[in-house]
Amino acid sequence: MSDYRPPSVRVSGVGLAPVGHGMKGTKTTAHDVTRVVAGTVGDDVLIVHKLRILDERAGSRRAACGVGKPKDETDEWARVVNCPACLAIDTE
Repeated sequence: MSDYRPPSVRVSGVGLAPVGHGMKGTKTTAHDVTRVVAGTVGDDVLIVHKLRILDERAGSRRAACGVGKPKDETDEWARVVNCPACLAIDTE
């Protein structure tokens, strides 16, 4: 199984020892990283959002731009994010 992640889903530091961010005294661990995937929210399958994984086990995801309600269904897709609001948000 490969560790490859497309650029829109790239997560640094996962599975590694703490990684410094170039500032003295600041470190992050793998637990501090929120995984981001591309996907749709609700019935709209044309707009692909950056979805933050809130709970990996429950499959709970929310769009970075805030679209949708907390209980809206989300589907992960291997497609390019095309939501202008999500693209404007830096999630890396």
